[in-house]
Amino acid sequence: MLWITQTIGFFGCSSRAPTLLAAEGVSVEDSILYVALTTVGAPLGSFLAAMVTDRFERKRCLAVFGLVVAGSGLLYGLSFTPLLIVAFGFLVNLFERGCTALAHAYSPELYDTRGRSLGTSIPYGLGRLSNAVGPPTTAGTYNGVGCQAVFIFIAGTWTVGAVVLAVLGPATRGQRPAAEGAAKERQDALPAAG
Repeated sequence: MLWITQTIGFFGCSSRAPTLLAAEGVSVEDSILYVALTTVGAPLGSFLAAMVTDRFERKRCLAVFGLVVAGSGLLYGLSFTPLLIVAFGFLVNLFERGCTALAHAYSPELYDTRGRSLGTSIPYGLGRLSNAVGPPTTAGTYNGVGCQAVFIFIAGTWTVGAVVLAVLGPATRGQRPAAEGAAKERQDALPAAG
C-alpha cells in the first residue's frame, strides 16, 4: 500500500503540476520556474530523513511525512500566488523525498534476510505499476471535475497511505529481522570456547 499510494501521489503531483498551473492561468514559463524552484526541497528531504530515521520509529516518520505531503500538496494545488506555490511545492518535495528515503529503509526491515529481496521487490514493483493508473486518473479528474479535484485526489492518496501505515504497519525500531534474530540466539546459546 505504501509504494502504491506514494507513487500515485508523487507522480500525480510532480508530473502534472506545470500543466495544471498553466491551465489555471499561470504562464507556462512561470509554472516551470515555480516547479523548478520547489525541487530545491528534494535533496534536503533526503537529509531530513537521514536525521530522523534512527531517532524515531520509521513507520511513524513515514506516516507524519505522508500527512505533511498531503496537506502541503493540497495547499499547493489551492494556491495561485507565486510565493505560496513555491513554498508549498518546496514542502511537498522536501517531505516526499524524505518519505521515499524512509520507505527504502523501512521496507527491507519487514522481512528476514531470505525473503527480503522478494518482499521488497514485489511491493515496489506494484507501486511502479500503479503509474499506469495515476496519470489517467489525474487527467480524467482534471477533465471531469477540475484542477482542485486533482490535488484533493493526490492528497487523499497520501493520506490513505499514511493512515494505513500508521495503523497496520509493523514497528521495526530496535528489532532484528526474524532469521537474523534466530541466528544471534543460536550463537549466544553456544558454550564459550575455553
